[in-house]
Amino acid sequence: MELALAGSRREDIESARQEAAAQREALRLVLRGTRTEDVRAAQARLGQARALLDQLRRGSRREQIRQARAALEAAEAAARATGTVAIERVVRTATPGIVERVLVAEGDLVQPGMPVVRLTDPQDLWLRVYLPEARIADVSVGDRAELLVDGVPEPLEGLVESIASRGEFTPANLQTPDERGRQVFALRIRLRRHDPRVKAGMYATVRSVGNWP
Repeated sequence: MELALAGSRREDIESARQEAAAQREALRLVLRGTRTEDVRAAQARLGQARALLDQLRRGSRREQIRQARAALEAAEAAARATGTVAIERVVRTATPGIVERVLVAEGDLVQPGMPVVRLTDPQDLWLRVYLPEARIADVSVGDRAELLVDGVPEPLEGLVESIASRGEFTPANLQTPDERGRQVFALRIRLRRHDPRVKAGMYATVRSVGNWP
């Protein structure tokens, strides 16, 4: 494209320059004579030669430029299509995290909106605990909590982020049937500061929260 737009071949320009020089010389010789029609014919040929030379100096033929532009546009379209395919093959997340599990295998067909990996945000760890109904009045959103996390020797500080608006019976994974028969309220407690020793899925115990115990 750049070569075509840069102008015609040097030999074309040189040929036109020689033709113009020859016509100038012919006109000079004719002007020495007396025939008016010969003078006009020579002037016309000189004008044509000059026009051709100017056209060649300005650039390539229109057809060459059109073909070069068409080739360039086709190449640009192919590059854009290739870039789009490459972008669509990249999976991005809104926030950084750690990949816990890959949910698809190589060669699987992935539909729009389909999860492909399971991520954990190490900066976004929280604990769900269940407080007996009789003690729910002792805790408010924003209260501090002291947490004991398995594998971490010192207690960690947390904040009550939310309290369930409705009571429920305790989950079956509590230790005794007596505990499982009580009505409780779920609390969500978030670690106040990120601690790299704390991982998702670790067990923790609430030593105190709000005015409890």
